[in-house]
Amino acid sequence: EQLRRQVMIRDWELGLTRRFLGTRDLRGRLELLLKSLVSNPQTGFAAIFRLVENRAQLERSLGLEPQTSRKLQLSESLVNDTLKLGSLVISYAELARSRGVAGLSTLERSRIVYLYCLRLGTAQNPWGLLISSELPAIHPGEATSLAGWEHLTSILGEELASQDSADRQ
Repeated sequence: EQLRRQVMIRDWELGLTRRFLGTRDLRGRLELLLKSLVSNPQTGFAAIFRLVENRAQLERSLGLEPQTSRKLQLSESLVNDTLKLGSLVISYAELARSRGVAGLSTLERSRIVYLYCLRLGTAQNPWGLLISSELPAIHPGEATSLAGWEHLTSILGEELASQDSADRQ
């Protein structure tokens, strides 16, 4: 059963990577990543933050109310911990006690069982961060599936940095 689940996760990751690399522009890649994460924007959300001068600025989101998109902020400690560790999983109770994420509405907070925070890029060259109320193929308490997401977001973040650099040039 566990082997079958791992094969399913790998197939899903390979499919996403193929679609991601097949999209040429940065905006299209970000949209694809968000749509791959959130199966239903009425029940979940995801947001991509770009690092600009070591600060996380919201780049794109899916499933958030418009007013939330304007005021959503991540604390400096949440950003630094995610960049250092590669990923964080924050339970609803921990999120309620901390000030790591500011600007979520009551409705959006109610959608969270766990908030997944992932670094986009490598520790040496981070492009940004991804937060999501859900991650496909994640089974709570199973470190191997989260490790797969860390590997995937590392690769995708490096691609985003390359695409961003090419666009600027």
